[in-house]
Amino acid sequence: MATITEKEFDNLARFILETAGIQLEKGKEYLMEARLEPILERYGLDSFSDLHRKALVDQTGKLRTAIIEGITINETYFFRDHTPFDLLKNKIVPDLIDLKSGQSNPTLKIWSAACSTGQEVYSIGMTLKDMMPAGFPVDINILGTDISGEAVARASYGKYNQFEIERGLDNYHLNKYFTKADKGWRIKDEIRSMARFSHADLNKPLTSLGSFDVIFCRNVAIYFPVSGKISLFQRLASVLNPGGVLIVGGSESLAGLAKDFIPRHYLNGVYYQLRKSTSPGAVSDKPVTPPKPLPRRPVSRAPEPTPQPRPIQKSPTRTKPVAIGRKLDKIKVEKTETPPPKPAVYPQPVPKPEQAPSSEHVKSSLLSSLGQKKSKHSSLLAEGQVQSTGKVSLLAKLKEKERKR
Repeated sequence: MATITEKEFDNLARFILETAGIQLEKGKEYLMEARLEPILERYGLDSFSDLHRKALVDQTGKLRTAIIEGITINETYFFRDHTPFDLLKNKIVPDLIDLKSGQSNPTLKIWSAACSTGQEVYSIGMTLKDMMPAGFPVDINILGTDISGEAVARASYGKYNQFEIERGLDNYHLNKYFTKADKGWRIKDEIRSMARFSHADLNKPLTSLGSFDVIFCRNVAIYFPVSGKISLFQRLASVLNPGGVLIVGGSESLAGLAKDFIPRHYLNGVYYQLRKSTSPGAVSDKPVTPPKPLPRRPVSRAPEPTPQPRPIQKSPTRTKPVAIGRKLDKIKVEKTETPPPKPAVYPQPVPKPEQAPSSEHVKSSLLSSLGQKKSKHSSLLAEGQVQSTGKVSLLAKLKEKERKR
Protein backbone atom coordinates (compact mmCIF):
# COMPACT_ATOMS: atom_id res chain seq x y z
CA MET A 1 0.00 0.00 0.00
CA ALA A 2 1.45 3.35 -1.09
CA THR A 3 1.83 6.16 1.41
CA ILE A 4 1.19 9.72 0.23
CA THR A 5 3.88 12.32 0.87
CA GLU A 6 3.35 16.01 1.61
CA LYS A 7 4.48 17.04 -1.86
CA GLU A 8 2.22 14.43 -3.51
CA PHE A 9 -0.72 15.66 -1.46
CA ASP A 10 -0.09 19.29 -2.46
CA ASN A 11 0.16 18.40 -6.17
CA LEU A 12 -2.99 16.28 -6.21
CA ALA A 13 -4.92 18.77 -4.07
CA ARG A 14 -4.08 21.54 -6.55
CA PHE A 15 -5.10 19.31 -9.47
CA ILE A 16 -8.47 18.48 -7.84
CA LEU A 17 -9.14 22.13 -7.02
CA GLU A 18 -8.48 23.22 -10.60
CA THR A 19 -10.52 20.38 -12.06
CA ALA A 20 -13.56 20.17 -9.80
CA GLY A 21 -13.32 23.21 -7.51
CA ILE A 22 -13.06 20.95 -4.46
CA GLN A 23 -10.61 22.17 -1.84
CA LEU A 24 -8.75 19.65 0.30
CA GLU A 25 -6.91 21.36 3.14
CA LYS A 26 -3.99 20.16 5.17
CA GLY A 27 -4.96 17.26 7.40
CA LYS A 28 -6.95 15.46 4.66
CA GLU A 29 -3.99 13.28 3.62
CA TYR A 30 -5.60 10.16 5.04
CA LEU A 31 -8.80 10.85 3.04
CA MET A 32 -6.95 11.30 -0.23
CA GLU A 33 -4.86 8.21 0.40
CA ALA A 34 -7.90 6.04 1.15
CA ARG A 35 -9.98 7.32 -1.79
CA LEU A 36 -7.27 7.17 -4.47
CA GLU A 37 -5.56 3.90 -3.47
CA PRO A 38 -8.08 1.78 -5.50
CA ILE A 39 -7.27 3.89 -8.61
CA LEU A 40 -3.55 3.13 -8.21
CA GLU A 41 -4.32 -0.58 -8.18
CA ARG A 42 -6.74 -0.32 -11.13
CA TYR A 43 -4.21 1.49 -13.36
CA GLY A 44 -1.16 -0.42 -12.04
CA LEU A 45 0.60 2.63 -10.63
CA ASP A 46 3.21 2.54 -7.88
CA SER A 47 2.89 5.98 -6.28
CA PHE A 48 0.67 9.02 -6.06
CA SER A 49 3.25 10.97 -8.02
CA ASP A 50 2.76 8.55 -10.93
CA LEU A 51 -0.99 9.09 -10.65
CA HIS A 52 -0.58 12.87 -10.83
CA ARG A 53 1.74 12.73 -13.86
CA LYS A 54 -0.51 10.31 -15.74
CA ALA A 55 -3.60 12.42 -15.04
CA LEU A 56 -1.93 15.53 -16.48
CA VAL A 57 -1.21 13.81 -19.83
CA ASP A 58 -4.41 11.80 -20.06
CA GLN A 59 -6.11 12.78 -23.31
CA THR A 60 -9.29 10.78 -22.79
CA GLY A 61 -10.13 12.38 -19.48
CA LYS A 62 -11.09 9.01 -17.98
CA LEU A 63 -8.37 9.06 -15.34
CA ARG A 64 -9.25 12.63 -14.41
CA THR A 65 -12.90 11.64 -14.01
CA ALA A 66 -11.89 8.60 -11.92
CA ILE A 67 -9.90 10.81 -9.55
CA ILE A 68 -12.78 13.28 -9.11
CA GLU A 69 -15.32 10.51 -8.60
CA GLY A 70 -13.01 8.79 -6.15
CA ILE A 71 -12.42 11.90 -4.07
CA THR A 72 -16.06 13.01 -4.14
CA ILE A 73 -18.01 11.90 -1.08
CA ASN A 74 -21.15 10.07 -2.22
CA GLU A 75 -22.58 10.04 1.30
CA THR A 76 -26.35 10.09 0.93
CA TYR A 77 -29.49 8.33 2.12
CA PHE A 78 -33.27 8.61 1.90
CA PHE A 79 -34.90 11.60 3.63
CA ARG A 80 -31.54 12.76 4.95
CA ASP A 81 -32.24 15.41 7.61
CA HIS A 82 -36.05 15.47 7.44
CA THR A 83 -36.24 19.28 7.83
CA PRO A 84 -35.83 20.16 4.10
CA PHE A 85 -38.63 17.77 3.13
CA ASP A 86 -40.91 19.15 5.84
CA LEU A 87 -40.22 22.64 4.50
CA LEU A 88 -40.98 21.44 0.99
CA LYS A 89 -44.30 19.88 2.00
CA ASN A 90 -45.63 22.46 4.43
CA LYS A 91 -44.33 25.77 3.11
CA ILE A 92 -42.37 25.93 -0.12
CA VAL A 93 -44.57 23.89 -2.48
CA PRO A 94 -47.91 25.37 -1.27
CA ASP A 95 -46.51 28.88 -1.79
CA LEU A 96 -45.27 28.01 -5.27
CA ILE A 97 -48.62 26.46 -6.23
CA ASP A 98 -50.38 29.66 -5.15
CA LEU A 99 -47.90 31.62 -7.24
CA LYS A 100 -48.66 29.48 -10.29
CA SER A 101 -52.42 29.31 -9.78
CA GLY A 102 -53.10 31.67 -12.68
CA GLN A 103 -51.13 29.59 -15.21
CA SER A 104 -52.91 27.30 -17.67
CA ASN A 105 -50.45 24.37 -17.36
CA PRO A 106 -48.47 24.90 -14.14
CA THR A 107 -45.26 22.92 -13.78
CA LEU A 108 -43.15 22.58 -10.66
CA LYS A 109 -39.45 22.23 -11.52
CA ILE A 110 -37.01 20.99 -8.88
CA TRP A 111 -33.29 20.39 -9.27
CA SER A 112 -31.18 18.18 -7.02
CA ALA A 113 -27.59 19.30 -7.61
CA ALA A 114 -24.92 16.74 -6.67
CA CYS A 115 -27.62 14.10 -6.27
CA SER A 116 -25.11 11.23 -5.98
CA THR A 117 -26.93 7.87 -6.41
CA GLY A 118 -30.43 9.40 -6.41
CA GLN A 119 -31.79 8.97 -2.89
CA GLU A 120 -32.47 12.71 -2.55
CA VAL A 121 -34.29 12.86 -5.89
CA TYR A 122 -36.63 10.00 -5.00
CA SER A 123 -37.19 11.39 -1.50
CA ILE A 124 -38.41 14.61 -3.13
CA GLY A 125 -40.66 12.64 -5.46
CA MET A 126 -42.23 10.62 -2.63
CA THR A 127 -42.81 13.79 -0.59
CA LEU A 128 -44.68 15.46 -3.45
CA LYS A 129 -46.64 12.31 -4.25
CA ASP A 130 -47.80 12.06 -0.63
CA MET A 131 -49.13 15.63 -0.56
CA MET A 132 -50.75 15.78 -4.00
CA PRO A 133 -53.79 13.63 -4.74
CA ALA A 134 -54.23 11.83 -8.04
CA GLY A 135 -55.20 14.15 -10.86
CA PHE A 136 -53.77 17.24 -9.16
CA PRO A 137 -53.36 19.81 -11.97
CA VAL A 138 -49.61 20.44 -11.47
CA ASP A 139 -46.88 18.67 -13.39
CA ILE A 140 -43.77 17.62 -11.45
CA ASN A 141 -40.36 17.71 -13.09
CA ILE A 142 -37.32 16.71 -10.99
CA LEU A 143 -33.77 16.86 -12.32
CA GLY A 144 -30.86 15.08 -10.65
CA THR A 145 -27.27 15.88 -11.64
CA ASP A 146 -23.85 14.86 -10.39
CA ILE A 147 -20.24 15.19 -11.51
CA SER A 148 -19.83 11.43 -11.24
CA GLY A 149 -21.09 9.57 -14.28
CA GLU A 150 -21.16 6.31 -12.32
CA ALA A 151 -23.35 7.83 -9.61
CA VAL A 152 -25.74 9.25 -12.24
CA ALA A 153 -26.07 5.81 -13.87
CA ARG A 154 -26.94 4.18 -10.57
CA ALA A 155 -29.44 6.89 -9.72
CA SER A 156 -31.17 6.51 -13.07
CA TYR A 157 -31.56 2.76 -12.61
CA GLY A 158 -33.14 3.28 -9.18
CA LYS A 159 -32.13 0.01 -7.53
CA TYR A 160 -30.82 -0.13 -3.94
CA ASN A 161 -29.52 -2.89 -1.69
CA GLN A 162 -30.90 -3.67 1.73
CA PHE A 163 -28.31 -1.54 3.53
CA GLU A 164 -29.17 1.52 1.44
CA ILE A 165 -32.90 0.93 1.93
CA GLU A 166 -32.59 0.76 5.70
CA ARG A 167 -30.81 4.11 5.83
CA GLY A 168 -33.67 6.57 6.24
CA LEU A 169 -36.54 4.78 4.47
CA ASP A 170 -39.52 3.75 6.61
CA ASN A 171 -41.78 0.78 5.91
CA TYR A 172 -44.66 2.97 4.69
CA HIS A 173 -42.67 4.46 1.80
CA LEU A 174 -40.86 1.20 1.12
CA ASN A 175 -44.07 -0.79 0.64
CA LYS A 176 -45.86 2.00 -1.26
CA TYR A 177 -43.19 3.12 -3.72
CA PHE A 178 -40.72 0.20 -4.08
CA THR A 179 -40.91 -3.30 -5.51
CA LYS A 180 -38.76 -6.25 -4.47
CA ALA A 181 -35.93 -6.92 -6.90
CA ASP A 182 -32.99 -9.34 -7.02
CA LYS A 183 -31.02 -8.71 -3.80
CA GLY A 184 -32.61 -5.35 -3.28
CA TRP A 185 -35.48 -2.96 -4.03
CA ARG A 186 -36.32 -0.84 -7.04
CA ILE A 187 -38.29 2.41 -7.22
CA LYS A 188 -41.72 2.20 -8.84
CA ASP A 189 -42.45 3.87 -12.16
CA GLU A 190 -44.89 6.38 -10.66
CA ILE A 191 -41.93 7.99 -8.86
CA ARG A 192 -39.27 7.20 -11.45
CA SER A 193 -41.31 8.92 -14.17
CA MET A 194 -41.15 12.21 -12.26
CA ALA A 195 -37.32 12.38 -12.49
CA ARG A 196 -34.55 12.58 -15.04
CA PHE A 197 -30.79 12.46 -14.49
CA SER A 198 -27.80 14.08 -16.15
CA HIS A 199 -24.11 14.78 -15.68
CA ALA A 200 -23.26 18.34 -14.66
CA ASP A 201 -20.24 20.19 -13.32
CA LEU A 202 -21.27 22.93 -10.89
CA ASN A 203 -18.13 24.90 -11.75
CA LYS A 204 -19.34 25.40 -15.31
CA PRO A 205 -22.18 27.60 -16.62
CA LEU A 206 -25.55 26.08 -15.72
CA THR A 207 -27.99 27.94 -17.94
CA SER A 208 -28.24 24.99 -20.33
CA LEU A 209 -30.04 22.99 -17.64
CA GLY A 210 -33.09 25.28 -17.76
CA SER A 211 -34.81 27.22 -14.98
CA PHE A 212 -36.14 25.88 -11.69
CA ASP A 213 -38.48 26.73 -8.83
CA VAL A 214 -36.51 24.84 -6.14
CA ILE A 215 -32.85 23.83 -6.01
CA PHE A 216 -31.39 21.35 -3.54
CA CYS A 217 -27.64 21.92 -3.21
CA ARG A 218 -26.82 20.40 0.14
CA ASN A 219 -23.36 19.80 1.59
CA VAL A 220 -21.64 20.72 -1.66
CA ALA A 221 -20.28 24.23 -1.11
CA ILE A 222 -18.50 23.14 2.07
CA TYR A 223 -15.72 21.70 -0.14
CA PHE A 224 -15.29 24.95 -2.10
CA PRO A 225 -13.07 27.91 -1.17
CA VAL A 226 -14.81 31.21 -0.40
CA SER A 227 -14.41 32.51 -3.94
CA GLY A 228 -15.77 29.24 -5.29
CA LYS A 229 -18.79 29.43 -2.99
CA ILE A 230 -19.65 32.96 -4.14
CA SER A 231 -19.40 31.94 -7.81
CA LEU A 232 -21.47 28.80 -7.20
CA PHE A 233 -24.35 30.68 -5.56
CA GLN A 234 -24.32 33.24 -8.36
CA ARG A 235 -24.65 30.46 -10.93
CA LEU A 236 -27.48 28.85 -8.97
CA ALA A 237 -29.30 32.18 -8.77
CA SER A 238 -29.02 32.52 -12.55
CA VAL A 239 -31.25 29.46 -13.10
CA LEU A 240 -33.89 30.14 -10.45
CA ASN A 241 -37.35 31.44 -11.40
CA PRO A 242 -38.66 34.59 -9.69
CA GLY A 243 -39.50 33.69 -6.10
CA GLY A 244 -37.49 30.49 -6.40
CA VAL A 245 -35.97 28.71 -3.40
CA LEU A 246 -32.51 27.35 -2.63
CA ILE A 247 -32.04 24.67 0.06
CA VAL A 248 -28.55 24.03 1.45
CA GLY A 249 -27.19 21.76 4.15
CA GLY A 250 -28.12 22.20 7.79
CA SER A 251 -24.60 23.33 8.72
CA GLU A 252 -24.27 25.71 5.77
CA SER A 253 -25.04 29.43 5.60
CA LEU A 254 -25.14 31.95 2.76
CA ALA A 255 -24.36 34.90 5.02
CA GLY A 256 -21.87 37.17 3.28
CA LEU A 257 -21.70 34.84 0.27
CA ALA A 258 -24.91 35.28 -1.72
CA LYS A 259 -26.50 38.74 -1.93
CA ASP A 260 -29.13 37.42 -4.36
CA PHE A 261 -30.91 35.41 -1.63
CA ILE A 262 -33.00 36.24 1.43
CA PRO A 263 -33.05 33.75 4.36
CA ARG A 264 -36.50 32.48 5.37
CA HIS A 265 -37.19 30.67 8.65
CA TYR A 266 -39.95 28.10 9.04
CA LEU A 267 -40.44 24.94 11.16
CA ASN A 268 -37.02 25.25 12.79
CA GLY A 269 -35.49 25.21 9.32
CA VAL A 270 -33.98 27.76 6.96
CA TYR A 271 -34.32 28.12 3.22
CA TYR A 272 -33.18 30.90 0.91
CA GLN A 273 -35.48 32.73 -1.49
CA LEU A 274 -34.39 34.63 -4.56
CA ARG A 275 -34.82 38.37 -4.25
CA LYS A 276 -37.61 39.90 -6.33
CA SER A 277 -35.19 42.09 -8.25
CA THR A 278 -33.29 39.02 -9.45
CA SER A 279 -34.64 36.88 -12.27
CA PRO A 280 -33.30 34.00 -14.38
CA GLY A 281 -30.32 35.16 -16.34
CA ALA A 282 -29.87 38.26 -14.21
CA VAL A 283 -26.68 36.87 -12.67
CA SER A 284 -24.21 36.05 -15.40
CA ASP A 285 -21.35 33.57 -15.18
CA LYS A 286 -19.12 36.19 -16.77
CA PRO A 287 -18.21 39.55 -15.29
CA VAL A 288 -20.52 42.26 -16.49
CA THR A 289 -18.83 44.99 -18.48
CA PRO A 290 -20.40 48.37 -17.80
CA PRO A 291 -21.76 50.07 -20.94
CA LYS A 292 -19.68 52.82 -22.45
CA PRO A 293 -21.09 56.27 -21.90
CA LEU A 294 -22.62 57.92 -24.98
CA PRO A 295 -20.60 60.81 -26.47
CA ARG A 296 -21.89 64.15 -25.37
CA ARG A 297 -23.05 66.41 -28.15
CA PRO A 298 -21.67 69.96 -27.99
CA VAL A 299 -24.31 72.43 -27.01
CA SER A 300 -24.09 75.93 -28.46
CA ARG A 301 -24.71 78.57 -25.89
CA ALA A 302 -25.29 82.28 -26.29
CA PRO A 303 -22.43 84.43 -25.00
CA GLU A 304 -22.99 85.50 -21.51
CA PRO A 305 -23.40 89.31 -21.06
CA THR A 306 -20.52 91.20 -19.52
CA PRO A 307 -21.37 91.85 -15.92
CA GLN A 308 -21.94 95.55 -15.20
CA PRO A 309 -20.67 97.09 -11.98
CA ARG A 310 -23.47 97.46 -9.53
CA PRO A 311 -24.06 100.99 -8.16
CA ILE A 312 -22.97 101.45 -4.62
CA GLN A 313 -25.93 102.06 -2.44
CA LYS A 314 -25.72 103.61 0.93
CA SER A 315 -27.01 101.37 3.52
CA PRO A 316 -29.84 102.87 5.48
CA THR A 317 -29.03 104.08 8.95
CA ARG A 318 -30.00 101.50 11.39
CA THR A 319 -31.80 102.56 14.49
CA LYS A 320 -31.51 100.75 17.66
CA PRO A 321 -34.52 98.76 18.67
CA VAL A 322 -36.81 100.67 20.97
CA ALA A 323 -38.62 99.04 23.76
CA ILE A 324 -42.37 98.94 23.66
CA GLY A 325 -42.67 101.54 26.38
CA ARG A 326 -40.32 103.86 24.49
CA LYS A 327 -42.26 103.42 21.26
CA LEU A 328 -45.31 104.67 23.04
CA ASP A 329 -43.34 107.70 24.15
CA LYS A 330 -42.01 108.22 20.58
CA ILE A 331 -45.43 108.38 18.99
CA LYS A 332 -46.49 110.61 21.87
CA VAL A 333 -49.17 108.44 23.19
CA GLU A 334 -49.83 109.80 26.63
CA LYS A 335 -50.73 107.35 29.21
CA THR A 336 -53.32 108.75 31.62
CA GLU A 337 -54.04 107.28 34.93
CA THR A 338 -57.61 106.42 35.64
CA PRO A 339 -58.79 108.27 38.77
CA PRO A 340 -60.26 106.15 41.49
CA PRO A 341 -64.05 106.02 41.40
CA LYS A 342 -65.86 108.62 43.54
CA PRO A 343 -68.35 107.44 46.07
CA ALA A 344 -71.91 107.67 44.85
CA VAL A 345 -73.81 110.73 46.17
CA TYR A 346 -77.50 110.31 46.42
CA PRO A 347 -79.75 113.49 46.52
CA GLN A 348 -81.22 114.28 49.86
CA PRO A 349 -84.91 115.09 50.03
CA VAL A 350 -85.55 118.83 50.35
CA PRO A 351 -87.96 119.62 53.21
CA LYS A 352 -91.04 121.50 52.16
CA PRO A 353 -91.47 124.95 53.82
CA GLU A 354 -94.20 125.15 56.32
CA GLN A 355 -97.30 126.96 55.11
CA ALA A 356 -98.09 130.12 57.05
CA PRO A 357 -101.58 130.24 58.61
CA SER A 358 -104.12 132.64 57.08
CA SER A 359 -105.03 136.00 58.82
CA GLU A 360 -108.63 134.91 59.40
CA HIS A 361 -107.50 131.81 61.13
CA VAL A 362 -105.12 133.82 63.29
CA LYS A 363 -107.87 136.29 64.18
CA SER A 364 -110.34 133.52 65.01
CA SER A 365 -107.73 131.81 67.12
CA LEU A 366 -106.98 135.02 69.00
CA LEU A 367 -110.65 135.90 69.52
CA SER A 368 -111.32 132.40 70.78
CA SER A 369 -108.43 132.61 73.08
CA LEU A 370 -109.63 136.03 74.35
CA GLY A 371 -113.16 134.81 74.81
CA GLN A 372 -112.05 131.93 76.92
CA LYS A 373 -109.82 134.17 79.03
CA LYS A 374 -112.12 137.12 79.78
CA SER A 375 -111.39 136.77 83.40
CA LYS A 376 -107.74 137.41 83.06
CA HIS A 377 -106.02 140.58 83.74
CA SER A 378 -106.23 143.40 81.21
CA SER A 379 -102.47 143.48 81.04
CA LEU A 380 -102.62 140.08 79.48
CA LEU A 381 -105.01 141.38 76.85
CA ALA A 382 -102.60 144.16 75.99
CA GLU A 383 -99.81 141.65 75.69
CA GLY A 384 -102.00 139.49 73.41
CA GLN A 385 -102.60 142.47 71.23
CA VAL A 386 -98.88 143.16 70.90
CA GLN A 387 -98.31 139.51 70.00
CA SER A 388 -101.15 139.66 67.49
CA THR A 389 -99.61 142.67 65.88
CA GLY A 390 -96.24 140.92 65.58
CA LYS A 391 -97.86 137.83 64.04
CA VAL A 392 -99.71 139.91 61.52
CA SER A 393 -96.52 141.61 60.41
CA LEU A 394 -94.89 138.17 60.03
CA LEU A 395 -97.75 136.97 57.87
CA ALA A 396 -97.40 140.00 55.67
CA LYS A 397 -93.73 139.25 55.12
CA LEU A 398 -94.46 135.67 54.10
CA LYS A 399 -97.03 136.76 51.57
CA GLU A 400 -94.66 139.29 50.11
CA LYS A 401 -91.94 136.69 49.76
CA GLU A 402 -94.30 134.25 48.09
CA ARG A 403 -95.40 136.91 45.64
CA LYS A 404 -91.85 137.59 44.57
CA ARG A 405 -91.30 134.01 43.72
